[in-house]
Amino acid sequence: METELANSADRLQVEQVTGSALKITVEELEDLLQEKNAELISAAQERQRFTGEMQKLKELKYDLETKLTLQGRELKEAHGKLAILRKKIQELELEAMNSPDKNLRETTTQQGSSKSTTLTTTVTKSAISNTTPLHP
Repeated sequence: METELANSADRLQVEQVTGSALKITVEELEDLLQEKNAELISAAQERQRFTGEMQKLKELKYDLETKLTLQGRELKEAHGKLAILRKKIQELELEAMNSPDKNLRETTTQQGSSKSTTLTTTVTKSAISNTTPLHP
């Protein structure tokens, strides 16, 4: 009977050690689970922040593409208007060269080769006055 009692005491001690080890393991696993949950929450918040930033960047990209498209249209319109003005300038220069007004013809001939700013300004003002309706 003493042997059985000693054996039971030994088994009880082994079970207590095993129980303590299991308790420590469970506590470590619970700590690890809490740590991983915190990391998961942090990662989810970071993902949400990055998703918001990506959305803002997509909107900015769209806005910039739209602005670029509009500026491209404006540039094409400006090129068209410039071509029309150049044609009008050429017509006015030709008209001035063929004009019976000797001073205008001489000015055009003298400045025609250099294409000075003065002549261009004069011709442009003339083009504007020719296209602007007169008010009585």
